Amino acid sequence: MIKSGAVISIRHDQVVIGSGRKEMVSTPKENEKPAFYFPDFFLEDPKPWYQYEESEQLTTEQLATRLPASGSSNGRSWSIQGDEIYSNTFSRLQISFQKGELKKAVPYLFYTSDQPFKVQQSLLSLLNYSSQHPTFLYGFWEDEKGILGGSPELLFHIASDGILTTAAIAGTVESAYEDRLLSDPKLKIEHDLVIEGICASLAPFGKAEVGKTEILRLSHLSHAKTPISVQLERIDCIDALTRALHPTPALGAFPKAGGLNWLANYAKLLPRGRYGAPVGVKIGNHFFCYVAIRNIQWEQGCIRLGVGGGVVRASNEKDERDELALKFEATRSMLNI
Repeated sequence: MIKSGAVISIRHDQVVIGSGRKEMVSTPKENEKPAFYFPDFFLEDPKPWYQYEESEQLTTEQLATRLPASGSSNGRSWSIQGDEIYSNTFSRLQISFQKGELKKAVPYLFYTSDQPFKVQQSLLSLLNYSSQHPTFLYGFWEDEKGILGGSPELLFHIASDGILTTAAIAGTVESAYEDRLLSDPKLKIEHDLVIEGICASLAPFGKAEVGKTEILRLSHLSHAKTPISVQLERIDCIDALTRALHPTPALGAFPKAGGLNWLANYAKLLPRGRYGAPVGVKIGNHFFCYVAIRNIQWEQGCIRLGVGGGVVRASNEKDERDELALKFEATRSMLNI
């Protein structure tokens, strides 16, 4: 599995892994094998489903015992890609907000490194982290490229009874200041826009039930989280639901119509790869889908660690930059790189 394979959470303490020969298909084959879902961010890949020759379900503890002991991160050097693009975009966004073209957007940048790393070291660190924090593991790798991460964000889950569950997760602070998540006006605006966007996207599929906002606690960061659910009339609508919900305002832009154009233009300036794309797995009548954040992508020896944050009219660049630095450090620590 270490040379090539895939892993994804189906519970916080359980994963599905795939290994061996991989078949890429446009829709999952009707068999007993789990179907891993790794589309690109803009959902343009004609064959986003991966089915492996071998697969099995394991607890995170069982998988950890199969990996060699983890070493240290050895003081890796990092550079920032997209620094000037981010600053210029931040200024232009304030003009868009004033004109009423957008209410929120999520610019991003990348930390990059060309020093070697070991997949098994980062995977073991991720497994240990997820045993203590609510994190969904995901990743696939082959030859000299791949992606590996641990996301706090569920895009949606469809259960066999047709109930879809998701959550609005937006607003980020250091864990020591988590009380701000429920009192800071800027953070509340940001979070409310995400709830509004998700409910609007779900409207064609049923009436959304919105739960009580709570605090999602991770090791370095805390987020505001509001659970949302819908009773679906049919459960064979994975593609339609993914296209409706992705990207949520937590990672994309709002309103969605103008936001998609903004995202495409930003990606032309700074290609995002799979950062923020949906990732998932279908097992029987269950489908688990997460938002691919807090990850590293690598290809031919170059590592890219993406970080982004929600910008609204009340935002200031220094605070947003501080948030990006916190997310970088949280991800770097989680993956031991």
